[in-house]
Order: sequence, then structure tokens, then C-alpha cells
Amino acid sequence: MGNGVETHWRCFWGAVLTRSSSVGLARALAGHQAHAGLRWTPRENWHVTLCFFGDVAVPRVQQLIQRGRQHAWSGKLTLTVDGVRPFPSRRSALLAVCFDASDALSRWASLLGKDADAAGVAFDRRPLKPHLTLARSRNRKPITRPPEIRLAHSLVCDRICLFRSELGSSGARYHPLVTIRAP
Repeated sequence: MGNGVETHWRCFWGAVLTRSSSVGLARALAGHQAHAGLRWTPRENWHVTLCFFGDVAVPRVQQLIQRGRQHAWSGKLTLTVDGVRPFPSRRSALLAVCFDASDALSRWASLLGKDADAAGVAFDRRPLKPHLTLARSRNRKPITRPPEIRLAHSLVCDRICLFRSELGSSGARYHPLVTIRAP
């Protein structure tokens, strides 16, 4: 790739919190961000992953965008909080808000997976475990003493985005390629 043209982008579909839910979550985290050993996810990166693709050929990304634009977002998605804990297991280096897998979330994940199949794009087919990443262990060791964070019973998403993820030395940066909003 000596010509500097990118042929693949790291991509995923994610549900994004409403401004109100994002502000509420930020307030709940205030005071915890000094917790030793954690690197906190920037607020602008908060999302609930619905369908992860990894590296996708740029022409295929365009197909995902076209397919995504055909879907109607029927309204806001209310996510029931199931707790804040290491994810996906107690021995993990990632701290997340975990949610109950709602029918609406599962339907969106299934729909976006079908779009990926139709576009010839490989994706993570593991069952949906909805979560929002709050922090990662700085030393990549399991988080054994997570902070006690009290959250509202639910958080609300008002849009889904196809994101491009750029990995860097200070973490990932997410750039929305297309957004589907609630009416």
C-alpha cells in the first residue's frame, strides 16, 4: 500500500445514547474516574455495539451504508441496565454497563447481520451481549475491584450509526459514517 490509499476500514454498527442519558451516565461516573488502573472511554465513544465487522473493504462499507439507509428507526430504544461490572466475565480487563438483551436490540442486531451477509461482509456472529464500555484496565489485567457505580434503571438510545474505528496509541477513535435517527 505504498500509494497511501486505504483499502479496508474497521467498522461496526452501534446504538448511541440520547443526550439526556449520556449526561446522566457522565454524572454517575463523576468521582470514579480517579479509580487507579483504569483508562476511561471518552464520552464521544460511548455506544452499544449491535454488529461488529472488523476490517471491511471500502466498497463493501459503501454497501453497508446503502443498506443501513433503507431501514426505518421506529423510535427510541430503552435499555434496561443490568449492572456495571467487568465484561464479558468477572476476570476481564474491561469495565462495562451491561444491559438486558431486549427484543428490539436483538431485532436490530439480526437485521444488520442480514445486511452484512447480503453485502458479503463477515461479522461477529456470537450472541448479542449488549454493553457499553466504560473503561479498560491500564495493565490489561482483570479488574478485580471495580468501582461501585450507581446508575438509573435504564438508558435510552435515539439513533444507530455505522462507525469507522481508527486504532491509535491513545485508544480508538470512532467516526460515524451514517446515522439512522428516531423520528
